[in-house]
Amino acid sequence: MDYQLQQQLKQTVYMSSMNYPDPQTGEDRYNLPTAILARVVGKIRKITNKNGLETVSNQQIVLVGPVAIDASDIFWLPGEDHLNWSIAHHPQAISNNVDEFGYHDWSEVFL
Repeated sequence: MDYQLQQQLKQTVYMSSMNYPDPQTGEDRYNLPTAILARVVGKIRKITNKNGLETVSNQQIVLVGPVAIDASDIFWLPGEDHLNWSIAHHPQAISNNVDEFGYHDWSEVFL
């Protein structure tokens, strides 16, 4: 990852990935939230969401990780209670970026 971008990751967001759907209710079950260093930018931007529809994103999260972000992952922004599942944010779109060797380098999540 670019050194200057890495130095900008000074905020903490929480992320939880889907573990499995509950066999009895069909509801999604998630792992416990994990703290991740990130850069959160409040910026209004027109995007194409995961369903191919044009929509507006008002928050972007840039984060590093060995693991690419999935559309089923959920996020809590800095200052939000990551134990309150009702306020979790689902990504509208995701950009997983690779380095020059083809390995996952960083992700941008549009909320």
